[in-house]
Amino acid sequence: MIACLLHLDLGALQASRQAELLEGAAVLVARLHQQGVSPSVLLQCSSVADAAAGLAALRSAAEAAAAPLSLTQPGQLPVALRLALDQLAPVVPPAAVAVVSLADGPGCAAQAAALGCGAGEHLPAGGASAAQLQAWALQAVASLAADRAPPPRPLLVGYVMKQSRQLALGEQGMLPLLPAAPAAQAAAADAAASKAAMGGAEAPANGTAAAAAAAEPRLCFVPLDLHSSLAPQLARCQLLLQKLTDCLQPGGGGGVAAPTPEAAALLALLEQQQAQWEVHRQAAAAAGAGTGAPQALPLPPPPLPLCVVDPPAALAPIMDRALLRDHLEGAAQAVRQRGIPMRAPASVLVAAFDPAATPRAMAAAAVALPCIAKPQAACGVAEAHQMAFVLHGSAFAGLEVPLPAVVQEYVDHGGALWKVYCAGEQVFWTQRRSTPDLGPLARLLAEDPAADLPTSVGFDSLKSLPTSLPWARQAASTAGAAPGGAAAAAGREAEAPPGHELMRQPTFEAVASALRARLGLTLFGFDLVFDRAAGELVIVDVNYFPSFKGIPEAPAALATALRSRYAQHLAATRQLQQRQG
Repeated sequence: MIACLLHLDLGALQASRQAELLEGAAVLVARLHQQGVSPSVLLQCSSVADAAAGLAALRSAAEAAAAPLSLTQPGQLPVALRLALDQLAPVVPPAAVAVVSLADGPGCAAQAAALGCGAGEHLPAGGASAAQLQAWALQAVASLAADRAPPPRPLLVGYVMKQSRQLALGEQGMLPLLPAAPAAQAAAADAAASKAAMGGAEAPANGTAAAAAAAEPRLCFVPLDLHSSLAPQLARCQLLLQKLTDCLQPGGGGGVAAPTPEAAALLALLEQQQAQWEVHRQAAAAAGAGTGAPQALPLPPPPLPLCVVDPPAALAPIMDRALLRDHLEGAAQAVRQRGIPMRAPASVLVAAFDPAATPRAMAAAAVALPCIAKPQAACGVAEAHQMAFVLHGSAFAGLEVPLPAVVQEYVDHGGALWKVYCAGEQVFWTQRRSTPDLGPLARLLAEDPAADLPTSVGFDSLKSLPTSLPWARQAASTAGAAPGGAAAAAGREAEAPPGHELMRQPTFEAVASALRARLGLTLFGFDLVFDRAAGELVIVDVNYFPSFKGIPEAPAALATALRSRYAQHLAATRQLQQRQG
């Protein structure tokens, strides 16, 4: 059992920041509870008002209200700290307690060390943020847990992503702070094997899933704070799990956004580490080939660079819809070579919308109406999700989609979409309701541009995907009035979703393999639809490190993928060391 004692010196906090930091402390206590850590709070108050504010903020959260809470005044901290540790002592000894102090000075952390606490962190109160408090505390707890775990020492995985994503993934059990015990890993592996034997994924042929799982390195996940010194944080970690698409600054248009200054600093540090290691690798290779300068003893290698999942450079096509197009076409070609009918959607990049010029550019790129206009930036900024269905060329006169933009063919797909999630070699999928067929609307407008129908439909894809449009139902009714139309429509409604016979695990794995080879990613997702008219699958979107929402196997799959990447990372390092030796 691991505990965390949080010391908050309210008198040291700026009045304007006190509410934010207390709210952050309440969230931290909730996160510790969620991760199986026993939290305790020690409030140091110089006034009754501070005490009242602190108590009110912490008791507003159910988890924080349930945590042991102590109050102390300046000058009484040593006694209060000892009493707070005594409250935990029946279950958790001081050596298993991480003390995190938000105060002007390091006195509390020093006293915690003197009392035998396993870890002590001092976060200077001036300028501290709620995110820093949470990151420092969770890092201290995970490091202590890793130190106290039986050998081999668990791997620390530092992650970079926005807090809302941290909380969502934490609720799914994907970012465990404490290492899972080998017995728990074995039980999980046995459960997966039992599921496989009953018709799920293929079980390991040798039937030793439990033993294999017990031998795997355990993982502790900790958030990194980009606003604090990065080097000591990275030094704690063996892997870096990054979602740097959460760390972009708006550019004021549809162009690809640049990383924030803090994210840029992280990228620079990673590049520096990699460059140092590459220089060492090349020198070792040259010496091994007999072409390097003779030396009696090899130079000591620099620190092993972090295993980064995934390399930031690999995200460029995911962030830029124009760059992604070529990768989708290449992946589709590879899938077709396996006998699966598939294509990428036709698209064209435009710098401006014009009712005359844009349709000409579309025609040259084989993009017909209806189409969908999307900003070139694919993620990370609000503008990336401002899109529009275009049903008639006249709509380009006032289309409100950030520029530059990608104009992409819209594929009528019967309102059915398959979302596929990939973690390493493992592939999962769910079927979702999607946007309606727009072809009938576009045809009505082509026949009668003055029809009482919209020429475009704008929407925010992140907030509300338009899965139903009243005009689409009107167009379908009109089509149903034609000879045979109603019977055909009724027949289609009774059918399974179009393309269902192709939407099978082998298909998803083939597409995932092609994308993995093209993009070099470990964690990604993609969306597939079926073009009934052409009889082809169409891959309409790819994103990095998706939510894995609704995938119960995701936590184990993520851990397996990270272990695999780390093993490859170590193998490359050993190969270099052998050459050097």
